[in-house]
Amino acid sequence: MPEQALLPLLIGAAALASFASGLAGFAFAVVGNALFLPLVAPELALPLILVGSVVTQALSIAALRRDVRWRRIAPMLAGGLLGIPVGIALLQAISADLFEHIVGAFLIVYCVLRWVRGPARQVVAGRGADAGIGMASGVLGGLAGLSGVLPTIWCRMRGWPRNEQRAVYQPFILVMQVATLIYGGAQSAFAPGIVPLAACMTPAFLLGGWLGLRAYHRINERQFGYVLDTLIFVSGVALVL
Repeated sequence: MPEQALLPLLIGAAALASFASGLAGFAFAVVGNALFLPLVAPELALPLILVGSVVTQALSIAALRRDVRWRRIAPMLAGGLLGIPVGIALLQAISADLFEHIVGAFLIVYCVLRWVRGPARQVVAGRGADAGIGMASGVLGGLAGLSGVLPTIWCRMRGWPRNEQRAVYQPFILVMQVATLIYGGAQSAFAPGIVPLAACMTPAFLLGGWLGLRAYHRINERQFGYVLDTLIFVSGVALVL
C-alpha cells in the first residue's frame, strides 16, 4: 500500500474520476490515468482504475437497469471479447504510445468537426455493424485500455436518447473491464497491495459515482451531449500529450 500521506490524494482522485463516470457513463479511465499515475506506479494505478470504473459502472447500470437490453448489446459484446486478445497480441508489433497518439488525434478531429458542422445525420445500422464496433473497441482495449470511447461515439451517432445510449455503452464497458481484470489477475500483472487499497477507496468510488448520477439527472439531453463531446475531446488531448 502506498504511503499514508498519499491516501487522501488517492481518495480525492477516486471521487473525481467516479463523478465523471457517473455523470457521463464513461471517462473514468481518462480522468483516473491523469490523477493516479502521478501518484502511484502503473501496476497499482491500472487495477485501481479498473476497479473504480467497474464499481461506478455497476452503480450507474443499476440506476438505468430498466433501459438495459442485453440481447441488443450481445453482438457488440461478442465482438469486444474477440477483439481483446487481438489488441494484446498487437502490443508485440505496434508502439502503444504511437497508437494512443493516433487515436487521440482522431478524437480531437471528431469533436472539432461536430462543433464546427453541428450534429451529423443519424446513423442507421444493424447488428453486424454493432459487432464490428465492439471488436474494434476490444482491440483498442487490449492494446491501450480504450474500450469505452468508440461505443460512446457510436451510440451518440445513432441519435438515441441519453438513457438509451448509456444502457448500451455502459454494460459494454463494464464487461470489457471485468474481462481485463480477470486477465490481468490471471497474469499476476497487478501489484500485491491492490486489494486492501481498493477496499479503502471503494466508499469514494461509490460517493463520486452517486453524485455524478445526481448531476446527470439534473441536466437535459442537449447538456448531456455537451458533456459527452467535452469528455471525448479531453480524452483525445490526454492521449496526445
